[in-house]
Amino acid sequence: MRIRGIRIALQVLSLILVTVQLAGCTWSQKKSDQPPSMKQSPDSVITFYFYTETQRDMGEIETEISKITKEKLNVTVKFMPYMSTSELQQMMMTADNRQIDLMLTGSSTINTLIDGNQLIPLNHLLATEGQDIQKVLGPDILNSVVRNGGIFGIPSMRDLATNYGIVMRKDIVDTYKIDTSQIKSIADLQTVFQTIKEKEPGLTPLVPYAGSIYGGIRSGTYDELEDSIGILPAYDNDLKIVNIYESEQYAKDLNLIRTWYLSGFIDPDVVFKRSSAAELVRAGRAFAYFSPLKPNVEQQESRLTGYPMVAVPFSQPVMTTKQLNTSIMTIHKNSKNPEKAMSILNLLYSDERIINLLDNGIEGKHYIQIAPNVIDFPEGINASNTGYVYKSWAVGNQFLSHVWKDDGDDIWTKMDVFNKTARLSKALGFTFDSSPVKAEYAAVKSVLKQYAYALETGTYEPAVKLPEFNVRLKAAGIDTVIKEKQRQLLVWDQNKRFNQNQAGGNK
Repeated sequence: MRIRGIRIALQVLSLILVTVQLAGCTWSQKKSDQPPSMKQSPDSVITFYFYTETQRDMGEIETEISKITKEKLNVTVKFMPYMSTSELQQMMMTADNRQIDLMLTGSSTINTLIDGNQLIPLNHLLATEGQDIQKVLGPDILNSVVRNGGIFGIPSMRDLATNYGIVMRKDIVDTYKIDTSQIKSIADLQTVFQTIKEKEPGLTPLVPYAGSIYGGIRSGTYDELEDSIGILPAYDNDLKIVNIYESEQYAKDLNLIRTWYLSGFIDPDVVFKRSSAAELVRAGRAFAYFSPLKPNVEQQESRLTGYPMVAVPFSQPVMTTKQLNTSIMTIHKNSKNPEKAMSILNLLYSDERIINLLDNGIEGKHYIQIAPNVIDFPEGINASNTGYVYKSWAVGNQFLSHVWKDDGDDIWTKMDVFNKTARLSKALGFTFDSSPVKAEYAAVKSVLKQYAYALETGTYEPAVKLPEFNVRLKAAGIDTVIKEKQRQLLVWDQNKRFNQNQAGGNK
């Protein structure tokens, strides 16, 4: 059974991609930096597995947060950051003997983790230890992460909707007088990329943000239904699912990407790059990347890259199950103390001190307050040389976080309006259970891994590889998977309508 458990863990974690990019090398805490509380018994230390780029001062953040959790809950936290899929796989090879309490995952992996019996349902723990989580997120959001009748993950409170566009270095845009108001569609980027290619030979005009170039081109036009194995066009389509990979639009988009690739707009080694888009810009190697957008995204990306950035949207805000589930905190089956793990998680939605340590670092070292709840970098410190920068949207209640100077003190008001006025996908709340087609689903995922990324970054010639790709998908059973997803979606919709009618009748 142990060997089987290890195999399951390896299969699960080979798929893990958080709604964030994987890159970098390991961070480790020196023994001399470990807080005394780390010597406590395992059930008084809560481990926290999450993705982050290299963070020089993370050990100090861990120590300060542990002081608070020790005072409030008599437990401390132990950060277990991972920098790549392979590193996490190595950690999880000993999963049966490893304490794993809190674990950050995302929409692309949570179902696989549940199917592998890696996570515990949180319904009871939410009722007893998660009152602040319930208050902040509310039942509608929590119900969006229901799987097999149980709540298995807690989304962060952040931009729960998104629109999509491109983010570019503003200094380069200004230097070459690129008029962003005239960039109305993807087609308008050709001349922009050509200018960068000719004028800035040291910069790659376009790099992937997370996953592929294709995701940036077509995102905002359909609901991926978590995995893009059967999608919902225009977030409605009368709930009729289609196979995106055999569509004319997909072929057309791949041809455009291939043209960009052959024109030198995309790094020919892009498939082998492990650095994130922000890291590549920060290193002075990249000009632009497609990205999900939200209020003040330009300020956020400027801090992450160390350069002023400008964003151009190509779609309107929309809310989907996948966006809600982009960043989900779970409790692993190996937790020594699930109750305390949930209590720690609850603090991430209620304790302003913890959130600001996790989001912004240590006051006076990584940031300074220049007004009530408004912060800036200390003198001589910026995104390129600070010892701590974290993607604050990934964990907990972002609305408790201090506001960076350039964001404006009304950012959380804007974010609240953004969430509440976004279009809702007709499939919002639907999650696909792949277990009835487990073999076909695994086979399709394997084919996608072999072809999709290379096709969607321009590395493969679509005229040659796309037909081969679709033949392999058919042979793997994609039609069977889509048929089952369609069946589940219609059943889900019927149940939702029934429950709505019952609720209306009980008023």
